[in-house]
Amino acid sequence: MDVFPDYNLATKRLVTTQKQLGDSSSNVVATDALYDGLRTEFSVHEIDSSATAEGLYAQGLAGAFQPSWSADGSHIALGYGAWFFNRALYNGTLYLVDVQENGSSHKNITDGSLNAGFPSFSPDGSKVVYRVWNGTPGPLGLHI
Repeated sequence: MDVFPDYNLATKRLVTTQKQLGDSSSNVVATDALYDGLRTEFSVHEIDSSATAEGLYAQGLAGAFQPSWSADGSHIALGYGAWFFNRALYNGTLYLVDVQENGSSHKNITDGSLNAGFPSFSPDGSKVVYRVWNGTPGPLGLHI
């Protein structure tokens, strides 16, 4: 299990990355509490399969990180990009995943110009709060 699993009461589903399961790319998966019904909700290879990205995935220095459920379980917010010391070299982007019975779709919710990460939904699901590490062009800290 990754370090930031998130359980959704409405759907009784758990969302986490596959990092601790030996998948160095950190795809985002959802499952029930007993780890049955595993389903990939976000594949990092669909976002970037370049040699640089694949190298960072293999070293555990990039991928998807800290997925977070909306209260109703219809969406997952997550950070994707470089972590730790590589965040100074590569940006991080937030994605919103629309979770549906017949598969998931995703869209960017930040433009990738900053290292954005660690998203969490507001209780009503209308906003996402996240941290920005590098302050160019905006300030450091939490953004909504």
